[in-house]
Amino acid sequence: MTVEAPEAKTELPADLLGVVLGIANIAFDSDGNSYSGTHINRVRHRRHALRQKLQKKGTKSAKRLLKKRRRKEQRFATNVNHTISKSVVALAKRTGRGLALMYRAVDSEGATIDFLHQILGREESSGAAGN
Repeated sequence: MTVEAPEAKTELPADLLGVVLGIANIAFDSDGNSYSGTHINRVRHRRHALRQKLQKKGTKSAKRLLKKRRRKEQRFATNVNHTISKSVVALAKRTGRGLALMYRAVDSEGATIDFLHQILGREESSGAAGN
């Protein structure tokens, strides 16, 4: 059985929500919201101190624990990134705006430059499903 669904119309929204992706602040939007915080930095510092202690020890057990820590840190970073992106997309959807993703860089003279990476429009759901 084949179900024919009409093409979803993609329109560029009238307004965009600019999101600057960085290191110190994971994301910063044009509404002034900063998506990072002391909690994330505290966890990073605590894990960094533990990693240093285990690397200094150098035993087989310490190396095994370092592997375990690495996987745990990857899962934490993935979860934080997912949570932040989900809240940014929800904000854009709620306000009816598209997203403009930018990366922040510093040139050789120390000036900050924002590079436009991608413009994402609103997603229109077609509502069609088939088996």
